[in-house]
Amino acid sequence: MSATDVPCIVQMQQMMRGKTDVLSLAQGIVHWAPPESALAAGRAAMTEPDSSLYGPDDGLLALREALKAKLQAENGISQSEVMVTAGANQGYTNIVLTLMDAGDAAMLFRPYYFNHLMALQMTGSAGALVLPPSLPDLQPDVSALQRELEERAASASTPQLKLVTLVNPGNPTGVMIPRATLEEASALCARHGVWLVIDNTYEHFAYKDCPPHECIEGEHIINLFSFSKAFGMMGWRVGYIAFPPKLGAELFKVQDTIGTRPARDPYAPAVGIGARAATTLPLHSLTLTSAGLQRSAQRSRRRSSPSALCPAGVDGSASVWMASRSKRLSCSMRSPLSATGPSRAARVPSTCFASCPTD
Repeated sequence: MSATDVPCIVQMQQMMRGKTDVLSLAQGIVHWAPPESALAAGRAAMTEPDSSLYGPDDGLLALREALKAKLQAENGISQSEVMVTAGANQGYTNIVLTLMDAGDAAMLFRPYYFNHLMALQMTGSAGALVLPPSLPDLQPDVSALQRELEERAASASTPQLKLVTLVNPGNPTGVMIPRATLEEASALCARHGVWLVIDNTYEHFAYKDCPPHECIEGEHIINLFSFSKAFGMMGWRVGYIAFPPKLGAELFKVQDTIGTRPARDPYAPAVGIGARAATTLPLHSLTLTSAGLQRSAQRSRRRSSPSALCPAGVDGSASVWMASRSKRLSCSMRSPLSATGPSRAARVPSTCFASCPTD
């Protein structure tokens, strides 16, 4: 494990212990509660005898059926099987342990989600990871992927990549990947026998001037989803994998060892209700522009940009978490940045970010 990075969230939690009036920028946390119907179902399930028993490794049948219906209606995914996991993080770890052996090569585009890197490092592949930068617009560099795949295919001594990971929309960038880019990456991976893993945790978070979130499906594609963000269920730890049926037997080996049928807990029926309501949940698009987002990403190197964004309010502003010890923050751009409430979550008009300088 010495080759595996220390998680930044744990580092931040340790730094903040015993301190007050400080908010962490290390983790995206939404401010809304889960749907009331999900909370009610969870409370009711606590008293059901079956909630204390082991259940199917891949999750309760009713929950998986609800998720499959959601995947087909909302994501256009109809040929995949579903496995419920303890959040998308466990889902990704399941995939890595299923597909990767020590020394296998994998690709992540920088900036990457730190837990993805850690999961790959833990397989013993820390020295075989390929981490190309994203393009200036923060889209994955498909040309770099093509070069890497073709060079390895032509080499007699360098093994081919085992898997490629895309995050859509990006974490931490928030940039939505257009369908054409997903399909181009998919075609390259299929041509060279490489798995493509797509993490859709933030599928409901879309910027106004960006393409809509879309999914693709294939025999070499694995999709990840989560209830943590859009449904405000961070602590419930419920996510799911949509995977080709041929991968099921190997995935079950990992799931049974790590999860030990976690989807039997009292929350599973509640999450099923949330899944059925997914297409009607009042989720709004963020109003920040792509240009403003890129400038925000550049400013993050100076630790001055927002860490997490929430759906837009009626005034066209977006809520962000900021670390501050003051009761009021100010922005030198067009509009004031005011902290409200005991948590001091700030509301920032989108024009503020769109007009911020890049230097």
